[in-house]
Amino acid sequence: MNLWKRFNLTFRTEVTRLLDEVENHEAVADALLAKARQQLARAEMRLDRLQREREDLDQQQAEARNKAEQWQQRALQHADKDEALALQCLQRKKAAETWERQCTQEAAELEALIHEVEQELAESRRLIAELNRRKQGLAARELTARAQSDTRAAAGDEELTGLLDRWEEKVRARELQRPVTGGKQRDALEHRFAREEEQAELAAELAALRAHPQTEA
Repeated sequence: MNLWKRFNLTFRTEVTRLLDEVENHEAVADALLAKARQQLARAEMRLDRLQREREDLDQQQAEARNKAEQWQQRALQHADKDEALALQCLQRKKAAETWERQCTQEAAELEALIHEVEQELAESRRLIAELNRRKQGLAARELTARAQSDTRAAAGDEELTGLLDRWEEKVRARELQRPVTGGKQRDALEHRFAREEEQAELAAELAALRAHPQTEA
């Protein structure tokens, strides 16, 4: 069983246990998701190390290949002059070839391991994203359910209902006390006509006095 599968099994077991023991499920889920992300970060660091080792093996493989070619050239150069030296060069060439084969084999094994770790990381990222989406959805559903429950409880609370009824009565009473729109304009118009009518009455009285002046006693 690989590292992530072991962690996944432990993670699910711990989730079930904690959810059975506590009420604040969202906090527990957040804590466990944080732990999962820490495990993911460690796995990513492991992958980085493996990739660096793979690059190092590639360099060693190339160096071994160059060494083998170099010793072969030296063996050819000294084959006619110094056979013993040429044989030594060939021995070095074979050693370099052996080193190259070892690097090739280790690189292949390391490449397979890197591929496995990359698959595990992809699966772990997918799982964490899925768990986070489920947590968000459940948290939203729980808040909605609580709000509905609180609303129903408030609707059945006689004290609260009575308070709201009394408040509504006061609001309606104040609304009825508001002046009718345009009242000030009608008052001003009425005042204008009253003033004009008063001036007309005074003018008529003055005209009557002029028409019939009183004689002195």
